[in-house]
Amino acid sequence: MVDYLERRSDVDPDRIGVMAWSLGGYYAPRAAAFEKRFKLVVAWGANYNWGELQERRLANEGDRPVPHYWDHVQWVFGKGTRDEFMEFAPSMSLVGVVEPITVPFLITHGEDDTQIPLEYAHARYDNAVNSPDRQLKFFTGPRAGPCMPARTTWL
Repeated sequence: MVDYLERRSDVDPDRIGVMAWSLGGYYAPRAAAFEKRFKLVVAWGANYNWGELQERRLANEGDRPVPHYWDHVQWVFGKGTRDEFMEFAPSMSLVGVVEPITVPFLITHGEDDTQIPLEYAHARYDNAVNSPDRQLKFFTGPRAGPCMPARTTWL
């Protein structure tokens, strides 16, 4: 993607960033940690330790994004059984990965998110120690979410 954008005459290569939400909130920081041509990263949702989260979901902690969640993730990741998926899931973690991010980093998260624990937002922020401008923004209130915040809190 960056190679393509850098070849375009209408794109300033010094202003290319990466932003994603949901599970993309896991992939965008990973991309920014290893692709040094990105100039900023925004993650909507704090999928920090997605593998650990699957263990918590298996223990019925929090909400699943879709009713057919286990079938869905097995299909998405090409795993034939839940056990096969659970063996794979721990490899999806940003523990030790956000530290190399050296660009501005905005993390947003719903204060009352029932799928991704609030502690993951704090862990991601706390460990992004090499970002020159890291910010953690919580959406709060009864209709909180990236699209319709009731009010916001910045850390």
